[in-house]
Amino acid sequence: MEIAIKMGVPFQIVTHGLNPAEWPADNVADRLRTAFTSAAHTFWVAMRNIEEFEFHIGTRLPRASIARNPVKVPRSTPFSWPDSESPLRLACVARMQARPKGHDLLLQALAHQRWQDRPLHLSFFGEGENRRGMERLSKMLNLTGRVHFRDHVESVADIWCDHHLIAQPSRNEGMPLSLVEALMFGRPALATDVAGHTELIEDGVNGFIAEAATVRHIDAALERLWTHRHALPEMARNAYERIRRDVPPAPVHEFAEQIIAATMA
Repeated sequence: MEIAIKMGVPFQIVTHGLNPAEWPADNVADRLRTAFTSAAHTFWVAMRNIEEFEFHIGTRLPRASIARNPVKVPRSTPFSWPDSESPLRLACVARMQARPKGHDLLLQALAHQRWQDRPLHLSFFGEGENRRGMERLSKMLNLTGRVHFRDHVESVADIWCDHHLIAQPSRNEGMPLSLVEALMFGRPALATDVAGHTELIEDGVNGFIAEAATVRHIDAALERLWTHRHALPEMARNAYERIRRDVPPAPVHEFAEQIIAATMA
């Protein structure tokens, strides 16, 4: 970006995520501020990412907007709900990288005594640097039999044919495609209040929001989920209908138009 500025070459920036806790050093923030305010346009996947980055560089971005990523779930996918509601099944669909994704927080919350006698199961779908660590943690917390580590599946439809909710216990995010895909199938979400989660999820309407990425707050959100489990089919229908309003039908086409418009400005 600095080379482009020096050469007088216009450029645009696409950012897919941000960790608000990782503040850049002052010298880096100065360079980022110059680069991002010099861009013809900056694109982000969540409004909250824009705000958090503005905090990092200490200035507002003059030309910033949201761009949605395409998903592999057709909008025409019919709504359906798993035949069996017991046990209640959560799926966490994310790379096994605990620092951003928070798998460990969810496991610790489920280790609470009251969950041992409740028919609620959790499945992890994904590979990554912390899979063995999460398997060890699950065993240490005596969650074997209630927490499952699944192999790769060819289609996300194979996940949502028999899972009721998606769990997103992330510490930081952008706008996870796994969340959007689950909503497209009509699955409510249990998610932390980070990044773009609350731009798609309304607590008690199409999911449950943990106010912070901590064991205590995730446990509280799980408890609300359990208390309102009989309302899940209605929340699932809300999730199915709302995401089709929140996500454009042709995000690639819309993004291309945004790029061209910024180029012409």
